[in-house]
Formats: sequence, structure tokens, C-alpha cells
Amino acid sequence: MGYPTVSTTWPKTLPLEIRLLVDRFFILADTKSNDAGARLAHEVFIPDGQFISPHATFTGSAEIRESRRNAWVTITSRQHTVSKVYVNDARGADLIIVGYLKTKSVDGQQACMDFVARMVFDMGSSEARARLYRVISPPVQDIAPLLADD
Repeated sequence: MGYPTVSTTWPKTLPLEIRLLVDRFFILADTKSNDAGARLAHEVFIPDGQFISPHATFTGSAEIRESRRNAWVTITSRQHTVSKVYVNDARGADLIIVGYLKTKSVDGQQACMDFVARMVFDMGSSEARARLYRVISPPVQDIAPLLADD
């Protein structure tokens, strides 16, 4: 496991494949490289997956590929740390993720904030992939219900 999940408390029944996918998501979200968005779209999400951040919603591979384009306009570094993961369904495909995020802005200000997110996986294919990643807190600027049928 990488730095985002090295000290995470996981549900005992959660498969390693899902743990590694959560870890990869946060590593890529914190990566400045030009291919981070493309890797998120290809390695983490299903083709029609949805990534909902506090500031924007990205639906489908094309939008997720572009999701990191403006992620570094005001931030010079970001580091997610996942503290605890809860299973939100019987299959282990719906997770609630609790952690914190450290950031440094272009003007040198540092911040640390807690976050809560929901991550839902499509377990139907040969490899699990995320169908949804949605930030719960800080609040997302949309009006869609949190637990709508996905």
C-alpha cells in the first residue's frame, strides 16, 4: 500500500483488490503528472464512471481524463490520508471513506481538512473498477441526493 492507506483501518472482509484500488485513486488524485487524469479514467473507473469533487462533476472516461487539468491551478501540493473505511453494503462494493487532506497553495498557505467520501465499485467485470467516487464532506455544490439509486 502507498502513503494514502499505509495506516488505514480497513473492514476485515474487504478484498485486497478493492484496497489497492482505493489506494491508487488517492495516489493519482495527489499526482501532478500530465497523465494522472488518463490513469484515473483507465485504471480506476469504469467507462461511464462518475467522479464528484466539491467543485465539479466528471462523468465518463473523457471527462475523468480531463478532471486533473485544473487541479493544480491554486494548489502546489496535496496529500490525502485515508484513516478508516466502512462497508456500506453486504457485498463490500459500497464504501464510506474517512480521512484528511493536507494542501499547500501557490501563495504558500498550508491547510489540513477532514474529508468523507463514498466510493462504489462495479464488481461485474474481471477486475473491480469504481463506478462512483463522491465527496460527502466538504459539501459538494450540487443538488443530487447522496443515496440516489446509482
